[in-house]
Amino acid sequence: MRRALMVLMLAALAACADATPAASASSGAMRVVSLSPAITETLVELGLRDRLVGRTPWCQGVPGVPALGSMTEVDLERLTAAKPDLILLQRTAMGAPPGLREAAAERGWRVEEVACASLADVRTLEARVAGAVGVSASAAREAQWEQALRPLGTLSERSPTVLLLSAEPVMAIGNDAFLAQAWVAWGGVTSPATPGYPPMSLEDLFALRPRSILLIGACPSGATLEAACAQRSIAFECIEDGRLLRPGPALREGLGAWRESLEARAR
Repeated sequence: MRRALMVLMLAALAACADATPAASASSGAMRVVSLSPAITETLVELGLRDRLVGRTPWCQGVPGVPALGSMTEVDLERLTAAKPDLILLQRTAMGAPPGLREAAAERGWRVEEVACASLADVRTLEARVAGAVGVSASAAREAQWEQALRPLGTLSERSPTVLLLSAEPVMAIGNDAFLAQAWVAWGGVTSPATPGYPPMSLEDLFALRPRSILLIGACPSGATLEAACAQRSIAFECIEDGRLLRPGPALREGLGAWRESLEARAR
């Protein structure tokens, strides 16, 4: 489970059951394939579920839409049969799946990459996906982002804070990731000041001299890290909310709930 959660965060995926029946887009509407769970979730929130003709095996909330590929590979034969107009990719260091751009050029598919790594990326995800499909984004949902990210002003006693993706092995959440940036938006300070999701030993972790350590994801079965924190008078908390690992609309909801819990403690 812990390894699965690491994969979810690093690849920005959300697990869901596969579906077998084929889906069809509304007559005359743009036919869209999403090769990212975050993008699929955004399309559903935009009310564009009926335009989806392909997805990844990890996409949520779209039963009946066939799985045609992922961020790393696609089934070109099935993709061709789906007759997409637009293929939306989540931008990664690996680039587009092998063969996709060549096939798209031959068949007239439009391929667009959408970044989902930083908090700014996720906040503008809806607008960029809406623009690619040719519809309008919601000003109301942008207001919801503003509400979820309002400064708290009560995090100084918990900072510097180390956010962890995994406790066994220890894997931190770097300062360029959306969760670390949300913590900073609230008024907190995170450590380490490095990008990505750096692995580290317990010695490395405690050398950062954090006041608190927050594990985002499944709580470990053992209490090794919690006990080590207690010995050093470091506050430790495990937050089990899968929405916080999904860089789409669910993240906004998860951050809102997390913020409310922090506010409640400060009262």
